[in-house]
Amino acid sequence: MRIPHNGIVTCAIVGMAVREALAPFTGHPFDFEIWVRLGFYVSHGFDPYTFLEPVQGLSFQNTHLLPSIAYPPAWALIQAFLYRVYEFSSMHNRFFYYFILKQPMVFGDLFVAAELYFILKKYNQLYAKSAFYFWMFSPYTIILSSMWGMFDQLALALVLASMIEINNIVKSSTIFSLSVFLKGLPIMFLVPFSFHNRSKRSALLYVGISISLFILFTLLPYVIFTDWNINGLLASGTDTIHKVGNAMNYEVVFSSVTMYYTIPPDVYNLLRIIAYAWIPALFVAYFICIKNKNSLNYLVLSSIFIVLTFFLTAAQVNEQYATYFIALGLLDVGLNGVNIKWFRGVWASSTLYMFFNNVYLIRFFAPILTQEGSLEKVLTTGVPGLIRTFLLVASALSFTYFSVRYLISCYFRIKRSGGNM
Repeated sequence: MRIPHNGIVTCAIVGMAVREALAPFTGHPFDFEIWVRLGFYVSHGFDPYTFLEPVQGLSFQNTHLLPSIAYPPAWALIQAFLYRVYEFSSMHNRFFYYFILKQPMVFGDLFVAAELYFILKKYNQLYAKSAFYFWMFSPYTIILSSMWGMFDQLALALVLASMIEINNIVKSSTIFSLSVFLKGLPIMFLVPFSFHNRSKRSALLYVGISISLFILFTLLPYVIFTDWNINGLLASGTDTIHKVGNAMNYEVVFSSVTMYYTIPPDVYNLLRIIAYAWIPALFVAYFICIKNKNSLNYLVLSSIFIVLTFFLTAAQVNEQYATYFIALGLLDVGLNGVNIKWFRGVWASSTLYMFFNNVYLIRFFAPILTQEGSLEKVLTTGVPGLIRTFLLVASALSFTYFSVRYLISCYFRIKRSGGNM
């Protein structure tokens, strides 16, 4: 499709229209079904960190119980608010409810695209528009937000807003704390954001404000909703840190083996220990990239170095994590002129992985496809299952290869920029 040179508005309208058209009729049968249940139960006063039963007339999965979220309570509160909006509308239709639940994700994409354009236009007006177009029309971002129903773009939008305000400690750290309150993953950016062109004392102030506000935001709901039990939050957070699961990197080999063989308990326990590797790996990455640099270019470079380090050491790398890479990669290409083939390789291989891992996207049509489960079983067992597993592993290993190459390029650019702070 040909987009006019000044077609930002046109691009935004078309991109949003595509997302809104898909929003009511698609959804991940696990994650999005949890949002469906979460909104109902939390709006009625239930603790979000408990097992959730199906909601009659709204659920599209008949599984009796599903675990709840493994994030801070912000998302549960947002879902409760959206359920109240649905209830207030008096339009008792589950597809309308799904449409309402998807609105934060859909508009989150627009916010991220606008922020990318705002950051890049000062350096290259033409590339800024290209980045905006890419984000709005990327199959990856469309599938993740409007079909899957994942909300990482909202946390990402806050990270980018914090980056825009990076020279204002109070504003930037406050916004950053909100990104972590929404989804804990952005905490990995705290160190490079804190030390951006600051003395050690100012960096500690940034860390102190961010962490203090995050703790305050997280505990406040427990003061208001006294029936909530904080042990549920702590248990879900602890489990996430060392979780062994489906991985978009080389770890996919282990998860693929479990489809056909039972891993001995000793081996699985070893994998759970190795799953902590991303924590020391990030500290090494921080040591390499922390410098007193007054440069947005370097902040982007160090942030993407952190993301890639996480990708290559975490035992669970879900597709939604690539959202942060894609935005930072677009900034890195625009600001630092990095070799675009490494960026293309990472996002293209992650897109393929998403396609194969979600059974050729059939999984996302569970809200309207009553036979989705049966069809998925056919495609994931026998010869079709072996073919899918091969394609899944190939895409994950490609993702690993391009991530390594991109990480190496980041490392040498960091070393050329000077020594540690």
